[in-house]
Amino acid sequence: MRVLLSLPLVLLTCGFVRVGESDGKWWFLQEDGKRMLFSGVANVAYEDAPCMMSGVKRYARNHKVRGEAREAWEKKTAARLRDWGFNLVTISYPLPTLGMQYASGIALGRDASRETPACSIVPFKSVHASNFPNVFEPAFADACRRLAKERCAPERDNPQLVGWFIDNELLWTGGAHPDGLFGLVAELPEGHSAKAAQQRFLAERGWAGRKADAEVKNAFLALVAERYFAITSAAIREADPNHLVMGCRFAGIHSLPDAVYAACGKYCDVVSVNVYPAADLDHGYVREQFTHSRRSITHHFNRVWTAARKPIIVTEWSFPAMDTGIPSILGSGQRFRTQRERAEATELFGHVMCALPYVVGFVHFTWADQPPTPNPENCNYGIVNVNDEPYPELVAAFKRINANLEKWHLGEQPPRKQRVPNDVSARAKALERKGMHPGSFRQEPDGTFIAENGAFKLEGKIGERGLHAAVGTFKPWIHEVMDGRKLWTPIEKVESVQGGVEDGLLVFECEFSGWHKPHERKLRARFFMPADRPHFLFEPLSVTNIGPKPTEVRSVYGLLTPPADGVYRQGAASHGRPIENIWGGWSYAAWINASGRFTGCIGNERDGVAVRYWTDADGESLHSDATISLCEPATLKTDDRYTFDERPYLLFTFGAGGEWAWQRRLFELGVD
Repeated sequence: MRVLLSLPLVLLTCGFVRVGESDGKWWFLQEDGKRMLFSGVANVAYEDAPCMMSGVKRYARNHKVRGEAREAWEKKTAARLRDWGFNLVTISYPLPTLGMQYASGIALGRDASRETPACSIVPFKSVHASNFPNVFEPAFADACRRLAKERCAPERDNPQLVGWFIDNELLWTGGAHPDGLFGLVAELPEGHSAKAAQQRFLAERGWAGRKADAEVKNAFLALVAERYFAITSAAIREADPNHLVMGCRFAGIHSLPDAVYAACGKYCDVVSVNVYPAADLDHGYVREQFTHSRRSITHHFNRVWTAARKPIIVTEWSFPAMDTGIPSILGSGQRFRTQRERAEATELFGHVMCALPYVVGFVHFTWADQPPTPNPENCNYGIVNVNDEPYPELVAAFKRINANLEKWHLGEQPPRKQRVPNDVSARAKALERKGMHPGSFRQEPDGTFIAENGAFKLEGKIGERGLHAAVGTFKPWIHEVMDGRKLWTPIEKVESVQGGVEDGLLVFECEFSGWHKPHERKLRARFFMPADRPHFLFEPLSVTNIGPKPTEVRSVYGLLTPPADGVYRQGAASHGRPIENIWGGWSYAAWINASGRFTGCIGNERDGVAVRYWTDADGESLHSDATISLCEPATLKTDDRYTFDERPYLLFTFGAGGEWAWQRRLFELGVD
């Protein structure tokens, strides 16, 4: 074997393109020894998918309207891709490759599962993440070998081909079933080979009749993954020993147990994942998913790498914008208001991926926008629009990314930005009515304290729980992880308070503590009450662990629960709206009672705020969830303190007039 690099090198497969590791960095390796990362585009084709409503292929139709034949389009598009620095296209078998290196999806498990009902656990429904093959059925392995021979063998000597994606977004999670894939198999009829295999699995471990807990479900999923990757990779390599087996394009990287990624790494050369993260443009980093967490995406990439020990390629990612006339309601991905923001997010994530030592490439989804009417999505995913016109800002971002692939891969993650802190007091002052008396704060000898601003009053008592007003009771909680368990811990007891008028604004500061051992925590927070307005702002300042055990703090909750004086319904809320995951968007929700009194909460996603009001199944228990997530979970040992340097806040507001008044209040406060 000839030496490909002067540095120590580990090769993992033979063929025209290989993957290898050098000084802790992974690369694709060409036959001439050149090391590289792939930067690609998906679905680069003359014809797009038809609109589900009209059946029209708009991108293809517009070529014909312009009189641009397929050959001319292919020549122009190939030149564009090279000029913009791309070096890979990914296709579904068998589309043209435009003379570029390519990787192809062959839907091996999906199509083998369609051979007979016995080959399927979840039948294919013509949408992503809708099916799963029965890896325990002997006919499944036979079908995989036949399909691989048909699809892979003819390309075994093709030097343009990099490798094969086994499938795309299989239903590894089991969809909405509470017991995941394990539960789906358990509900199959008696005699189904997958159910028989599950019963043997339980009996062999002495788990027959055991509740489907996390250990049981994960162990069964590990068995499924072992068989799936063993069968499919063997079928591909039997038909084509020259090219890479590039995983199955997992839908996300945070929802599966490590054993599934380990099985992929055991049998495949590359692990492929489809990821739609959230770019935090304020701080200059990329988060794992929108609103639910502010943890860096690299946390989950690291977990997949640690489990699989094989290089990773990101096979889908995109950041749509809302300024194109396309609704962008359907489909994954964080939305931005402008192409400029979209390009900034794209470049940021490109840098993040490049800098990870085990990431060897990424593929942008997709080449051309989808139409305003769904096919099944209606999103600004494209580098070009349906008229084949490029988005200049996005193209410029990709030129910078593609010019820096090797440099960034040899370097480090992009530096974090220091966001300018929110001035919460300035925000509160902006809500004030000029000329009004700012209100007052007083504390009685028995520990009772009252803050009133002319519109309402908040009161509490040292040693007791929460703050009280006519509109409800306010209590802070924290979300933490201790000893591997997720906990929602009440930090409600008022330990101390001080307040008064500062610069014409009524402000008071409280220290709260937890009630239950070993969950002793302290929370310092500030409250702002604009003069004569039915609002107050809650600003967490710090969390301190005063308990005996270390804990990981993830978020702070501000809960304003309305009084139990009747039936409440939900008012207009950001959660569940058609465009929810937009950068810098407002998060809000409200309760409205039978008399029309509303109690609402508002925050901004840039502060890590997620507001969601919901009820239990009985419709009686109200959950007023208003969360401020930390940028990164903070591990606190005894006496450690986490300080909120950037001053996030929640705004609570209330009034009469029902839904119309609540929506008018949102408009008055500038919430869009």
